[in-house]
Amino acid sequence: MEVSLHDLMQAAERSSMLARAFNSREGFSIQDDRLPGRLFDPKPNGPNAGTRIFSEEEFNAALEKYYTIIGCSR
Repeated sequence: MEVSLHDLMQAAERSSMLARAFNSREGFSIQDDRLPGRLFDPKPNGPNAGTRIFSEEEFNAALEKYYTIIGCSR
């Protein structure tokens, strides 16, 4: 079966929206889209040790934008 990139992107979008609809029906909301707190801590080792990839505030702002882009309520 041949499919285009556009077909694959549409299938991924449908799948994502179906999962979001299921979660919404079950009572999950934007407050449940959280990452473990340790991911907001500075990196403990490696070349970029001591630097933070992103803050919790940046993550929450990006999450708000994502919900707006996909047209889902918070």
